[in-house]
Amino acid sequence: MKRFELLLNGKAYLVEVTKITGESALVTVNGTPYEVGINDLSKMDLAQMMKESAPSQPAPVAPAQQTCLVESAGGLITVKAPLPGLIIDIKVAPGDKVKPGDVLVVIETMKMENNVVSPRVGTIKEISIKKGDTVAEGIPLVVIAE
Repeated sequence: MKRFELLLNGKAYLVEVTKITGESALVTVNGTPYEVGINDLSKMDLAQMMKESAPSQPAPVAPAQQTCLVESAGGLITVKAPLPGLIIDIKVAPGDKVKPGDVLVVIETMKMENNVVSPRVGTIKEISIKKGDTVAEGIPLVVIAE
């Protein structure tokens, strides 16, 4: 597996290439999996390819990955909202095992989806929010135990 951090319009995206077969690849962008096509640029005329691939509509933008605010006490990590917004999805449940980079919660802010990811390995002990809640920056979201 290859990992890359790509910048698009000033935003960083964590891209993991997990599988390449023929002319397609399975990639994960900020925790969201995608199957994408591959063109071998060494076999193509770049000017012709640019002309053929001009987008007729804007490409979808992957959710941004947010570094969460973290508070540690007694072997527990409290993951806090890195920004205000609407909780549109909770990707974990109490008892789930997580590792660094796993998506815990998806927050929508200004029409953008932002993935809040796990800062470490552990087990989900508590979830302090529910889907549809509006949260302020710094509000506790998830507690992770060692």
